[in-house]
Amino acid sequence: MGVAIAKEFPGVVHKICRWHVVNKHMPHLTNLFGMYAKKNFKDKFYSVLNHPLTPVEFEAAWQELLDEFDLQKDGTLDSLYCQRQLYVPAYFKDQYCGRMASTQRSESSNFVMKKCFVNKHTALHRFAKKMLDFMHSRKMKESEESYHGTSKRLTRSKWPFEIQVSRIYTRNVFKDFEKKMIDCTAYDIEDNPIEGETCYLVTHTNRSSKLSRGQHQFKVRANKENGEFHCECKEWQHTGT
Repeated sequence: MGVAIAKEFPGVVHKICRWHVVNKHMPHLTNLFGMYAKKNFKDKFYSVLNHPLTPVEFEAAWQELLDEFDLQKDGTLDSLYCQRQLYVPAYFKDQYCGRMASTQRSESSNFVMKKCFVNKHTALHRFAKKMLDFMHSRKMKESEESYHGTSKRLTRSKWPFEIQVSRIYTRNVFKDFEKKMIDCTAYDIEDNPIEGETCYLVTHTNRSSKLSRGQHQFKVRANKENGEFHCECKEWQHTGT
């Protein structure tokens, strides 16, 4: 697939599903999780995949993981590392995807279809009818979303920017925005000027290892005159919210 995409869609950024990559190697990983359960290998493994913000951070954390558990020659981990640029978030934080993977839409439809309409025992003539039922249910759902999307939304505050985006974003995106707006109150902000630039250091109040955002101090560069703010988390560049 990678060769075909590069040929037919030059310039397109191609990534693969992290869940599928890890799940492919799950039998061996499960053995490692059990073998090093007392040393929390499973938590540390997923922490290395999820938490680093940059490729440099990821590669340092990965090497530290291998050294800690003496797994430098593990074939499965070596295979995962060789594919790192295709599925590890640290390698494409600055690329916009809107949190939508290329297969996510079809996989979501497949999941609903299999869970609610058909199964492996469904006869062909029943499958055709169930497919029509499925399409009808999707159209009804889309109509419902269109109605809610054009209705006036209640906002949690009177901040002008929240009112503005409530008129622009879809219902689901606006919900995500509101959640982030509330979550931002859990951060401490301190001045951190660098070479004359206006910069801030943003830290989550919960430093728990179980919280991805709690693992970092984010640097934010601000150009107040132009109204530009750049955070190294790159959430805006990656998701658009």
